[in-house]
Amino acid sequence: MFCPNCKRPMTPLFVSFVCDFCDGLADDSTYDRGFVVWRNRPTPAEEYVFRTRQDAELWRSVRQLSDFSVFEVRSPFPFRWRTSTGTVQDIQMADALVSIWPDHRFPPAPNHAFLVSAAA
Repeated sequence: MFCPNCKRPMTPLFVSFVCDFCDGLADDSTYDRGFVVWRNRPTPAEEYVFRTRQDAELWRSVRQLSDFSVFEVRSPFPFRWRTSTGTVQDIQMADALVSIWPDHRFPPAPNHAFLVSAAA
């Protein structure tokens, strides 16, 4: 680059970079979503993720975890859903435990998700 006045070469002083995702410029609308009974563990925390809020609320009720809230989570990778066969049967849940992160700034990988909002 040349000086607009004297036309001599200019010395670059700064270079900056931005992460579109971490700085909030990327769109996460294509992410898969699920629901988690959030037990306020240090993050990242391994948790069960359920396909619907109703499935999470049913599991929370049966497991006597009514003191904890149901949060929406999103993942850049699709969840693989299965039907539960354990203590609480016939609810849709992810086929493996999912690492739950506090926000969208985490290394993308299968079975990683972040908390979106509190409800329930």
